[in-house]
Amino acid sequence: MKLFNGDYIALGFGAVIISTFSFLFYFDITNKVEVGAAEVVGNIKYKRNTAQRKYSSQVVWENIERDEILYNNDSIRTADLSEAVIYLKDGTEIALNENSMIMLALSKDQISVDFSHGSMLALRDGASGKQKLNIKSGKTTISLKNSNVKLSQNKGKDLNLSVSKGNAEISAGSGAKVVNTDERVIVTKDAKEFEVEKLKLKLVNPIPNSYFLVASKKKRINFSWEPVKGKLLLFIEMSRDNTFDKTIVKKKVKQNFTNIMLQEGIYYWRIKSVNTITKKIDLSDSRRLTVLRDEPVILFSPRDRAAVAYRTSLPIINFKWSKSEIAKGYDLILSREKAMTNILHTFKALDNSFAVDSLTQGTYFWRVEKVFGISADSPVRSSKIYKLIIDKKELVEPPELIYPVNNKNISKVLIEKRRVAFSWKKNFEIIKSKYYIAKDENFENIVYSSTSNQNFLQFNENLPLGRYFWRVVGVLEGEEETAPSLARAFHVIKTEILELISPKVNSILTPKGDDKYANVRFTWKRTDIDGRYSLQVSKNQNFKKIFKESLVDKYSESLSDIKPGRYYWKVSLIDNDGTELIKSNPRAILVKDRLDKPDVIFPHNKDIVNMSDRDELTFTWKGLKGANVYSINLFQIKNNIKYQIMRRKTKKTNIRFGELSKLAEGKFFWTLQAFDKDNSTHKIIRESPMIKTDFVITLGKRMKKPKVRTLKILTLE
Repeated sequence: MKLFNGDYIALGFGAVIISTFSFLFYFDITNKVEVGAAEVVGNIKYKRNTAQRKYSSQVVWENIERDEILYNNDSIRTADLSEAVIYLKDGTEIALNENSMIMLALSKDQISVDFSHGSMLALRDGASGKQKLNIKSGKTTISLKNSNVKLSQNKGKDLNLSVSKGNAEISAGSGAKVVNTDERVIVTKDAKEFEVEKLKLKLVNPIPNSYFLVASKKKRINFSWEPVKGKLLLFIEMSRDNTFDKTIVKKKVKQNFTNIMLQEGIYYWRIKSVNTITKKIDLSDSRRLTVLRDEPVILFSPRDRAAVAYRTSLPIINFKWSKSEIAKGYDLILSREKAMTNILHTFKALDNSFAVDSLTQGTYFWRVEKVFGISADSPVRSSKIYKLIIDKKELVEPPELIYPVNNKNISKVLIEKRRVAFSWKKNFEIIKSKYYIAKDENFENIVYSSTSNQNFLQFNENLPLGRYFWRVVGVLEGEEETAPSLARAFHVIKTEILELISPKVNSILTPKGDDKYANVRFTWKRTDIDGRYSLQVSKNQNFKKIFKESLVDKYSESLSDIKPGRYYWKVSLIDNDGTELIKSNPRAILVKDRLDKPDVIFPHNKDIVNMSDRDELTFTWKGLKGANVYSINLFQIKNNIKYQIMRRKTKKTNIRFGELSKLAEGKFFWTLQAFDKDNSTHKIIRESPMIKTDFVITLGKRMKKPKVRTLKILTLE
């Protein structure tokens, strides 16, 4: 049915409306809110992982970063394994732990924090001004001035408050009480009753919300608490959350200190006491600590001993280094001495790079140190020290060629279809570059020339097959030219070879785990241009019988369920019209079946072995087809703990063990695993499943104690 003009108008008008509102919706959820004249209350001092903020006039949460400003009536929340430290403008510090949410409100007389759930630490011992801090949670209000308090409340549970310094007034229901230092109170969900109790177990170190920086996988953390008196059993407990629903460490302690090796992560710890007479249990307050994995800064550029030359204007030096996920910023430190005792400059950088344009001629040494928004127990090592030489010369250095590398083979099809990017490094005083291609090294027979304002040139001219040379000349202000760069050669060939990485030539592959057939990941080297790659796996060398074929945009592809047999694989870079731009040479691989389980002969499972008349124990099994090495382990079980007493490898199908002192009566088990090992490279090609066999050793039946009978003498009359 034909549409009338009115129908077209209606459709067009509807499309405009849909497009307009779609754009407005996208704009609304992806752009930050303009806060206008909203009052600033503080900023994010430190953030780890995911922290989000919601403005009072919005319903959408947005991610917030370090040093971002917080405004009146902002809500802040943290995700799992995340945290945020908030610094209010009066000096109050609020540490918001994972899965927590608060709302900040500032008035003339007080600061209000609406505490929704989670756990938080409020530190006011360094706060200035006369304003009180009121923390509200449901029907409960906590007021403090120059005090430090900790609160925790999971959704639907009681509110837990403890004071580590100063005091706090708590109001709930119809009552109000003062909580002093080393006291705590638990307010029930309905806020009708609460009692203040003195903490009998007082923690000392680490202080609340401590951070420990480690460059290795683990760190030994020291814990201490005030000595306690009485007949008590003491335990230190650790958990991943403040509810201690799942305790990961429970260690009995005799003194008022101990140490525990911890890996990266967030932990909560407390002390528990049990009265040995009354069996009464007391708990200390809990504290949170974080172990952060951090490594020294790695310097990228300028490289060590780099030399930068300039003629008239001071050079712009771009310093770059590795990025830290937990650093707030960086200090770029420069000195004239390698010992760096006399600091020449310290530049503050928010990101992992910084440009400097004020360095005059001379030799400099530089390093980078991280700046943290937290106090950690020990600083992480700073970076290495690199040397930088800045030299003033009458002549500007010629450009330095980057790509193609010398004697690079370039496919003729690639040049014509995709272009080849020739690139070079140039001095900042060079305003443009002249580019030349010649048939000879002396550049007497130039076949192509061009000028570029950039430091690269996209080349797609028709060049016959053969060898060529290229170089670049820099052009300064006033059309003055630098000396030519060093020349490089390249070869235009019919087809370029794509380099394969793995599997290697004639690799032997087997199924892994419980897989029935082999899963193989094919990888190849990234080419200089982007494109789609065709992976072909064939059962014959001429690729007339394709087993599997895949077209991908990446530099690897995994194929599953490959049955045993010999295969050949190759990769090609394909243009949009299907033209083969680059191809690899084919490679052969061999896929084998997994090794079966070995078959045990003696001792068999559940065997009882009498060693009373043996001087050795011989372990035997059937030879497994395809296996040439066997691994045997022998264990004894005592008090439900296994002890390894033998570990051997052999090419035979038996092992003799004659250390009778280790073969006492009791429970044992031995494991057997077979391997297919390459005799030339000694690498393991295949391995069988490991089997475990239980048996018992006895020394035979003991003789019973003989019964002594008295002879009865009869008298005959």
